[in-house]
Amino acid sequence: MKKGFTAVELVFIIVVLGILSAVVLPKLFGTREDTFVARAATNISTFVSDITHCYMAQGGFENGKENIYKMTSVAFPIQIGTNNCLDVTDVTQTSITLSISEADLCGDLWRIDSLAEFKELVSKDIDGTAKEIPSIDSRILIFGTQKN
Repeated sequence: MKKGFTAVELVFIIVVLGILSAVVLPKLFGTREDTFVARAATNISTFVSDITHCYMAQGGFENGKENIYKMTSVAFPIQIGTNNCLDVTDVTQTSITLSISEADLCGDLWRIDSLAEFKELVSKDIDGTAKEIPSIDSRILIFGTQKN
């Protein structure tokens, strides 16, 4: 008696593997993208926490964009792939100017509830009036604090 698989059995196995890969592979790629978005969201949360602590401890920020690295351990710009989702464009004693992009996966990032609230907060002046937003893909926003 010969041992081995018949041609029909081999074809059946190939068809089953093809069906499984057609179902599983797209889910794996989606999970990978979710990981990139989650990492960027964590970096933004860390950034906000760091600058809040810095402001509370020192009563303000050090002027100059290059000083952002003294206030946080988060590397800038915060990217997903090649898209800059969040970048610091200027730092003054009382405010940090941010550039926010919604290109590609960055758009998914800003739809996360807590980050949508952050984006809403930084898109308003200190008195609560909405700022003008130049374009949908490149938004220049101010994260400002008011000294009492």
